[in-house]
Amino acid sequence: MLRSKCRSSTCCGTLTYPRTSIGFIDRFLVTAEAYRIPQVIVFNKRDLLDEKDLAKQRRTNDLYESLGVRCFSVSALQDDQHEIRNILQNKITFGNGSFRCWEIDIAE
Repeated sequence: MLRSKCRSSTCCGTLTYPRTSIGFIDRFLVTAEAYRIPQVIVFNKRDLLDEKDLAKQRRTNDLYESLGVRCFSVSALQDDQHEIRNILQNKITFGNGSFRCWEIDIAE
């Protein structure tokens, strides 16, 4: 994140299969906030969640959104990523997940 000239940061994670720890997400957000980089959280694998996990996902999203972080719950198997694409379009975005980091540049 330090060497990237990014205008937003995206943390990708899952609540299950495998679980991304809230501590990991919090550290990502704190680092991005320290450099005044807007944050987005994308929770993937929504299609695998039962009602109990979906309720937990909504509570988690509500918590982070109350702190000013945009949150999305998506499934890579469904075509529901258009809103995320619109937010990230024409921005250099630093992305981070449990296993890797990447830089995203989505053009029109």
